[in-house]
Amino acid sequence: MIVTGANSPNGIGRATSHQFARNGATAVYICDYRTDLLDIHAREIESLYPGVKVHARKIDAGDEADVKKLVDDVLEQYGRLDIFFANAGIIAGGERILDASADNFMKTMRTNALR
Repeated sequence: MIVTGANSPNGIGRATSHQFARNGATAVYICDYRTDLLDIHAREIESLYPGVKVHARKIDAGDEADVKKLVDDVLEQYGRLDIFFANAGIIAGGERILDASADNFMKTMRTNALR
């Protein structure tokens, strides 16, 4: 399984990773553009659910090449991918969507809706 947007200390991506690990996932890929907490999450999941292999990866969910490489890596390693939870989301530029430039709006849409 792949979970994007998994770096948050208490977010949906972290909780989802734990839920699938708890319920028998063989491998969980926790991914985010920011990585400061990914290794901590990986160690925590592996210690709570010893049979689960956790892979922490830095990816940009809005970049097609990053997502493709990740999926290809999973398929090469495990031969299949059962679940891809596209949880990553951004607000490009940190502004209200109505005030966003066209470039920031499109960056937000690439991450939040396209991939």
